[in-house]
Amino acid sequence: MCREFFLRLRSPPFSDLRSTQLPIKVPFRPACVSLRGSQAPELPRRSPGLLVDAARWREVSRSLKPLKNAQKQPISSVKRHTPRPLRRQVSLNGPLQSSFRLLQLSSPDGSRDFLCSGVAIDSPVKPQVCAFPILPGFHPKNPRHSSIDSRNLSLFTGLREWPCRLFRLFSTKAQVVGTEKGNSEERRLRLQAVLDGGASCVRNFSIIAHIDHGKSTLSDRLLELTGTISQGAKAQFLDSLEVETTRGITVKAQTCSLLYRHPKTGVDYLLNLIDTPGHSDFSHEVTRGLTVCQGAVLLVDGLQGIQAQTISHFGRTRRQNLERLLVAINKVDLPAVPEQIPSVKASIAALTGEKEEDVLAVSAKTGQGIDDLLQAIVERIPPPEGKENAPVKGLIFDSWFDAKKGIVQLVALKEGVLKPRMTLVAAHARKAIQVKEVGILHPFMTPTKALKAGQVGYICSNIKRTQDACVGDTVFPQNQIGEPLPCFGPPKCTVYAGVYPEQAADYEKLQVAVGRLLLTDPAVEAKAEVSAALGQGFRCGFLGILHLDVFKERLKTEHGVSVLVTSPTVPYHVTPKKKGQPKRVVCSASDFPDFFEQVEEPMVEATLVVPLKSVPAIQQLCMERRGEELRYECMPMHTSSHDSNPQQDSVLLVYRIPLAEVILDFFDRLQAVTSGLVSFDYIDAGLAPADIVKVGFLFNGERVDALSFLAQRSRAREQGIAYTQRLAKLIPPHQFDVAIQCVLNGKVIARETVRAAKKDVLAKCYGGDMTRKMKLLEKEKERKKKLRSISNVRVPAEAFLQLLKL
Repeated sequence: MCREFFLRLRSPPFSDLRSTQLPIKVPFRPACVSLRGSQAPELPRRSPGLLVDAARWREVSRSLKPLKNAQKQPISSVKRHTPRPLRRQVSLNGPLQSSFRLLQLSSPDGSRDFLCSGVAIDSPVKPQVCAFPILPGFHPKNPRHSSIDSRNLSLFTGLREWPCRLFRLFSTKAQVVGTEKGNSEERRLRLQAVLDGGASCVRNFSIIAHIDHGKSTLSDRLLELTGTISQGAKAQFLDSLEVETTRGITVKAQTCSLLYRHPKTGVDYLLNLIDTPGHSDFSHEVTRGLTVCQGAVLLVDGLQGIQAQTISHFGRTRRQNLERLLVAINKVDLPAVPEQIPSVKASIAALTGEKEEDVLAVSAKTGQGIDDLLQAIVERIPPPEGKENAPVKGLIFDSWFDAKKGIVQLVALKEGVLKPRMTLVAAHARKAIQVKEVGILHPFMTPTKALKAGQVGYICSNIKRTQDACVGDTVFPQNQIGEPLPCFGPPKCTVYAGVYPEQAADYEKLQVAVGRLLLTDPAVEAKAEVSAALGQGFRCGFLGILHLDVFKERLKTEHGVSVLVTSPTVPYHVTPKKKGQPKRVVCSASDFPDFFEQVEEPMVEATLVVPLKSVPAIQQLCMERRGEELRYECMPMHTSSHDSNPQQDSVLLVYRIPLAEVILDFFDRLQAVTSGLVSFDYIDAGLAPADIVKVGFLFNGERVDALSFLAQRSRAREQGIAYTQRLAKLIPPHQFDVAIQCVLNGKVIARETVRAAKKDVLAKCYGGDMTRKMKLLEKEKERKKKLRSISNVRVPAEAFLQLLKL
């Protein structure tokens, strides 16, 4: 038995691997090992690479077991046996318990086995397991190996240097990338051959679907089957944002280039995939993705069938004049789906006009039918058109900020050949762009010699300012500006809110964060503003409440800025009372005029797919929200005998509703009355006259514009009273009384008083003349009167957050 077993490591731990039971391919970093104990004489004492055969491995792995009575060691003891590059990562408080595991490695061709040792650190604060591989052939004196700084070794670089296969690993969260069984050089040559070829071997397509119909999972299977990532890679690989991982939704369209070899012809193709969001608040991402594609895959859930956003996305493909649309039914691995496929195909044919035999059946979870889908993408979607011998002409459709490369832009090249060191000019912005690097996303940024007509890739340039990213603009060579491509303009924001830092000192940090988020999300509008109560901030426009919530969360998670968001409003079109003055678009209650001729509010055309039994409740809810019914259509659904909860007949309802009634809690109410069995989407439906009034608040006679809101006249009094009562509970006691008044049309309709915090000024007076006590009371009264006149009422951030829930 092994009495002692210590590891002395020369490199940081590779701790960012994902738990899995499947064979995965991961990059490894070099490490050295020192063994002591009963097995030490039989093994090299200090070996830069320890090589054993499979039989020897099984013998060693059985004998080297974790210590049964592992004692808890203080962190100083752990650091004593930890190399300097690793010490900064061991920062857990309290005692740690160390145990050891041995892992089996196999070479890519399966001919040899290697020994890999790992340290498992268990802590009540943050459990973590670190893997430290021992690689064959590594020696620190080798010039090629000594130049590798393991602390700066990226996953992709490490994978090219050390392709191995890991069979067992227990570890924490991470992103694992792999190649096709060590054939990285062959794959690189195939990829270069496709890039050097013409546009005939390129296919550009998007995946569009309703929420939770399996878009991101299908993208994972496509990436796996084409060898772009390994089978052990994390789920929803293209959902790279932290907010996407925590919420489980896609909020930003992601692009990835796939290398696919057709099984029948043996020809390699470059498939440029764009994975799009499903929620209506991010419909602009779908439009941008479809702009650069020649085809799309419309995914339909086999259980739910056609939903509201299925109809909406199909309409977008028609408006974009997409050349080819493939329809696929997902989740066919579920027992109830095969019986429903005929009825779902019939409804798809009725909606899209596609033949039922052309509708594919796939399972994004198991990979069933994915090969047929890949072949259909190659055979049915036409290649992009473009001339390589023409001047460069490309559409910039996305951008983001990279810490090392600066501002990166995604471009769909329509004509010409784009190479580094070229100078481009944006047609509308007239900004010069010095190209430093071009490449494709495969799946990460992979530099190439050039981008040719029909290809989709990235460019790194000399652009420094986020407002010069030119998303939606067409680029041409300098002095050869031609006719710009049809571009997508900025979307029309439907929700506006004030965004302020919780700490006034964080305004500059917020300014930088907002600028970088605007680079990745051009659908957001931002304008600097100053509030008397909240200080400096921004008036931002969004495409919906979810869009606002995601923007706020990204500020916190990606940039570390905690913000305060005021009550959201919709843009109202106000006609002034004075004749001859133009209409004003008012996006905040503080800008709403006291006198006006007419107010128009935005309307939306809402599409709902609900169960038949929930129709009366839905109609009642829409009437309460001032909705007008436009369409009522039955959508019969097939009922499976194997389904314990069979779907009933569904009804398609179309209503015209004011946007102000939709943005806050309308969808929550829909889910409540339908037990979650509702599909909802909406589009712009113009303007309509409205009876809107401004509800304001006074704190000790001073107006607080940050708390003002706009409401329908019939419900303004009720909402104003509710806000006043809630504010009285949220405002903390001051050293003076705080009078909270709600004002409507110049009249106070509600009042609440927050009593002052008591201060016993007579506590030090145990006796004496009565006049002494009266003097102290009068002095305190005058002090509070003066304090009330010169002090401001402090409104905590929690007050604004709680008011949003009303």
